[in-house]
Amino acid sequence: MKIHAKSDIHLLSCEAEMAAATALQEVIQQLQQINDEEKLKNRMAIKALIRCTHFLARRHIPHTTNFDELIDLIVSCGAEDLKGFLERARLNATYTSKVAVVEFVEAVGLWAEECLLKRLRQASHFSIMADECTDVTTTEELSIFFRWVNMDGQPVEHFLDIVPLKATDAKTIYSALVEFMKDKTYRLASWWVWDSMEQLLSLGNTMVCRVS
Repeated sequence: MKIHAKSDIHLLSCEAEMAAATALQEVIQQLQQINDEEKLKNRMAIKALIRCTHFLARRHIPHTTNFDELIDLIVSCGAEDLKGFLERARLNATYTSKVAVVEFVEAVGLWAEECLLKRLRQASHFSIMADECTDVTTTEELSIFFRWVNMDGQPVEHFLDIVPLKATDAKTIYSALVEFMKDKTYRLASWWVWDSMEQLLSLGNTMVCRVS
């Protein structure tokens, strides 16, 4: 064994093995670098798709019927990274379909809601405003707004959500508001509600009485 370990053949084999290991490590590093660059390009492409969705939503443009044409326009204007991303995507990865744009809208909505809730939770005091209405499908709903003072000392007011209601009596609306606040704000701060709906103004059963 000692003689073999010192032989030229064994030494050459060891050197070849070390060289192969070094080359393999370099290949792995190159692949990782390529993967990181590819991930960055993919993220930028997805970001572009989400920004297009946000553009349509902010301007009240129907997104399910205009999204793919908007993407085609942007790609034709020289968005090479987005073009490459769409060309490399699998055939079943339809990033410009109606299903995809609806998911983008939901993602933007969740992000916007979390940004608002983060600022709301930082406020020492806030008030809640709610109004009941019926949509075109005759579903009773409660639209909820919050008003608070921001970090700059300026009062701000934001719409936050629409909550479906099983009924429009004071008890149901009160329970919906409490559950909503527990779920979204994680606390029940001092808040006030005024209502003018006749069905809620019966003595001892108004929202004001329940909240107080």
